[in-house]
Order: sequence, then C-alpha cells, then structure tokens
Amino acid sequence: MPKIKLTQSKLSFMALIGVLAIISISLVPIFYNVFKYPYPIGYAGMYAQMAEQIARDNFKLPMEIEFYGSGGVPAAFPPLGMYLLALNLKMGGPFWLYVRFLPAILSSLALLGLFLITRQMTTSRITGLIAILLASSSPYLYASHTWAAGIVRGLAYMLGLFFFYYFIRITHHFSKKEIFMAGILLSLTVMTHLSYAFFFILWSVIWVLVNPHKETWLRAIWIGFTGALLSLPWALTIVNRYGWQVFSNALGSHGTLSISQLSGSFSALIDLTAISLSEIIKQPVLAIAGLIGVVYCIGQKRWFLLLAFIFTSLFTFESRRFIIVLGCIFSGIALESTAKWLIKSVPHNQRLFSSVAACVAGVVIIGVIYINEFQTILEQMPSLSPALIETSEYIKTNTLQGSFYLVLADHNEAEWFPFLTKRNQLFAFWGSEWSGNRNMLSTGFYNSMICGQNADFACLEETIQTAKNPPQYLVVMKRKYRGFIDILKDRGNWVLSFNNSEYQVWKKTTP
Repeated sequence: MPKIKLTQSKLSFMALIGVLAIISISLVPIFYNVFKYPYPIGYAGMYAQMAEQIARDNFKLPMEIEFYGSGGVPAAFPPLGMYLLALNLKMGGPFWLYVRFLPAILSSLALLGLFLITRQMTTSRITGLIAILLASSSPYLYASHTWAAGIVRGLAYMLGLFFFYYFIRITHHFSKKEIFMAGILLSLTVMTHLSYAFFFILWSVIWVLVNPHKETWLRAIWIGFTGALLSLPWALTIVNRYGWQVFSNALGSHGTLSISQLSGSFSALIDLTAISLSEIIKQPVLAIAGLIGVVYCIGQKRWFLLLAFIFTSLFTFESRRFIIVLGCIFSGIALESTAKWLIKSVPHNQRLFSSVAACVAGVVIIGVIYINEFQTILEQMPSLSPALIETSEYIKTNTLQGSFYLVLADHNEAEWFPFLTKRNQLFAFWGSEWSGNRNMLSTGFYNSMICGQNADFACLEETIQTAKNPPQYLVVMKRKYRGFIDILKDRGNWVLSFNNSEYQVWKKTTP
C-alpha cells in the first residue's frame, strides 16, 4: 500500500511539472516581444488619445476623440479600457510600459479563462491545456490581443472568456453570487468592446438553446438583466448624445452584420464563410486537427461547439479570432480523443508502449503547430520607432493647430500619428465607424498608399480631392516610398521641411 501511495504521489508531481511546463511554454510567445523591444507592437493611438482626453478632463467622458476620423469622431467607443489607461496617466504611470505589458498580462489571464471554459465543456484538463498552448502561439490571436490595441481588445477578450465560464457554470450549479459575477463580467465586456460582447452573447444564446431547461433559461435571463442594467447608464449616455445609429454603424463596419445583407445568395454565404475561416486555414496543421475535432464532436453530439462554430463563421472579419479559439478547442479534443482511441485499440500488455507512442505523436503535432506559429510571432516588429516619434514631435511643434497632413506609411505606423502629432491626418479612418464614414476614409487611406507606391502623383491628387480638406503637409515613409520621394523633388509646390532616418515631411507652398 505505501508503494502505491508513493507511485500516485510521483504521478501527481509529474503531472504538476507537466502543467507548469505547458503554462510556461504558453507564456513565451506572449511575452517574448514585450521584453525584446522598447516599444509595443501594433497600434493603439486612438485608444491612447481618448484616454489622454479622459485624464485631462478629470475622467469626464469626452464628446469626441480628437484628430481621428479626419478631424474627430464620436467618443462612443465603450470606454472601460481607456478609463484604465487614463487612471494610469493620471497617477503618473509610464505610458509605453503600460501599453507594452498590459496586453501581455491580459492575454495570459485570458489563457486561464480559455482553460476553464474548455475544461467545463469537455470535462478534460488535457484538452484545456492543449487548447491554451495552441491559442498562446496563434499569430492572429496575438495580433488581436497582445499588440498595443490589447489594452482594449485583450481586456474584452479576457473579460468575455471569464463571463462565459461563469455563465456555463451556473447553468449546472445555481449560485446567486456567480449569477451576479457573470452579470458584472458581461457588463464589463460590453463596456470594453461591443464586438466581443456580441460574440460571447451569441455563444451564450447557443448554450441555452442546447441546454433547454427552465432553470437554464431563468438563470440566463437574470444574468442578461444584470448585465444590461449595469451597462445602461453608459448606453443611454451614448444614445442621448449620438442616437442609436452609432451602434449599428459600428457593428456593421467590420462585417459583423454582413450576414443580414446576403439576400439569400448561396455564393455570398460561401464567400462570407471563407473570410471567417481564412485565418485558421492559413495554419494547415491546426486546421486539420480542428477538422478531426469537428468530426469527433459530430459523433459525440456535442452540439454547442458545432453550432458555435457554424454561427460564429457567419459574421466575417470580427469572427476570425473566435473561429481560431474554437479551432484550438476542437484540436485539443481531436488530439486527446485520438490518443485515447489508439491506447485502447491495442492489447492490454502493449498499452504502455502505445501510451508513450501516442504521447510522443501528440507532442510532435502540437510542437509543429506551436513552432510554426511562434516563428510568425518572432518575425513581428514594432511599428513605433524613435524616428517616428521624432517626426511626430516635429509636426506637433511646427504646424498650426487644425492643419491637415497626409501620411504615406503602413497601417500600423499611420495609426499612431494623430495621437502623437495632435494634428488632423487626412484619412485617419480609425474610429470613423461610429460616424458611419469609415468606408470613405479607409478607401482614401489605402488608395493614397497605392498611389504613393506607384509613384503616381496625379493619382494621389485625385484621391486627395475626395477629402473635404486639402493637406498642407505630406509625411512619407522613406523605406516604402522612395520612388514617390523622387517625383516630389521635381515638383515646385512641395518643399522638404524635415528629414530623418525613416521619414520625410514635405510642406505645400502657397502659389
């Protein structure tokens, strides 16, 4: 008997070491670039601008986010993430440190939420651990939540996962405390990012439909009521300021409501689904493992996961991160169930060997997915640089307030300029979804990029004419637009006013 206890103790210890190893490996992709670079990867200028205004006005919700949307956009964005950044600014906290580290911390907490959800749905810790290991190295989830914009999106992701975890729990075990907790988490998700709230509410509805019990419905209603009640003051404030249309503008701007525009077209439905699945298809090993998991769930009649996958795929661009999350869960189910099947299919006296072989095969498959995805994360670099900050400072101190400039730079770099310069970027479309003119501004932005890359000044002038205000300055990324710079030199109405290692600023002269 003592020998058996010792063996169980050793197995428990080995299991603990394995869990800690998986958690540690999962954290490496999330924090690697945080420690490698002095600036965050990605962009968060609009969020930072709103947070700065909140801090400046002693936490009063501003009417508009200045400088974005080509001159200001409604400050209708759910403000929780910005209020947290404003609190950090008000207390004198370091801005760049906050934007670098907080998304990684939130992404780490989200892994715990994903593990809890997966374990709750599958009753398997192994599947949960596989899911978080795969999710941690997903380049698309990384870009969505661990980039600088993770100060908002990462927060919404983490809050939404924990909301859904408590939602699942209380459908099985009644608890007034957990109903209240789920309602609070739902409200906080709504107050952080509407798209995340949309998808987690969608999953909650599906969960209730596949668990059609009176108690489940009643508890879900109480959670929804609590969440709605706590979100109501902010929602009424926004409606009173801007009207209900800001919400439909925002939900429709990223394709979330595009299913409503299909008009019964089967080919359009296929195209819509293809966009939703595009990011997971880019990772073929993960996609194959996920497909095996889907087949297994069909056989096991795990209707929630199947219906969640189907309905999530119908909402295009914003759904892709949730499709990957489901893909990680399906892959975990596939790998664990396949390993168990292989072990049980061999004679009893060979099970030790088959167990080891199944574990090795699983580790190899997971390792291939993890390494391939992690390699993509390693290749990502910050869009911010001392040269970009220096260029922004020049514009801020050497141009008149209210002046407009056109940026020829990549998307990530361009997004920071309005916040750093405190001037109006001509096609700063970020945030313009709330006012309903995102398509026009984003088209202008990307058209101007194409014109610049083709060194076609006539094309650029034609694009500029679509905007209300002509720019007084051109900001040009030297690395990407050298040909365009060459033709600018030959034009008499533009003069070079600033130059550093990465950017040039050209000023339009008066005729």
